[in-house]
Amino acid sequence: MKINKIHTLTALITLMGLFATLSGLLDQNTYINDSLSATAQMMGQDLVTLTTGIPLIIISAYLSRSSAKARLLWMGGMFYFTYTYASMAFLASYNSLFLLYVGILALSLYGLMGELFTTTYRVNVDDKKSGFTAIYLTLTGLMLAAMWIKMITDSLITGMAPGP
Repeated sequence: MKINKIHTLTALITLMGLFATLSGLLDQNTYINDSLSATAQMMGQDLVTLTTGIPLIIISAYLSRSSAKARLLWMGGMFYFTYTYASMAFLASYNSLFLLYVGILALSLYGLMGELFTTTYRVNVDDKKSGFTAIYLTLTGLMLAAMWIKMITDSLITGMAPGP
């Protein structure tokens, strides 16, 4: 994908993301139709997007002109925005930001797919780093599985749906 397109997508997603995250954090009516638990999760996601997601795509887009690693980071940022705003568009209760969520989802998916299908990368894997990554991902997966299994078994034992 051409660098100008990366910069344009980054600028659009940044502006739209800033508006969406600040609205979610500052406007009490944004998540008014969602449960307390869902609202807390979405506000947490807004905070992560504001403090990590947006700076990631800005910095990596700037550095991607001369760095393949920065392009990979930018693709990771596009995946983050795709995942986050797919969740917001499909899982959050309808609110005034719905079309903004869909717009961010569409642009980030376009950027991710465009970069995936137009660029060839050659990656050398360091065995020490890949071992650490494998352990980290396995432990994270096990912790998430334990959390979900506990909620499911509690629900099956009590006969009640998990609450907020």
